[in-house]
Amino acid sequence: MNETFLAIVRGHLRFLPADVRLGPDSPLRDYGLDSMAAVSLVVDLEDEFGVQIPDSRLTAEALSTPGRLWQALQASSSALR
Repeated sequence: MNETFLAIVRGHLRFLPADVRLGPDSPLRDYGLDSMAAVSLVVDLEDEFGVQIPDSRLTAEALSTPGRLWQALQASSSALR
């Protein structure tokens, strides 16, 4: 995970306090990532990193933590590997 990725994810977590570290296993749903926020988050990540994440990779599990989301993003882009 890189800082740009983490900043984008943080921007979609309305219940994540500014002083709380966002780690690879942080539960995104606990910090406010609902289905609407997830769609917006994925669009922002795709735009920033110039990739398209296939729908088959956008599972509930893939959207459960930053680490799993980063893996889905990496799998969609050879530039992030």
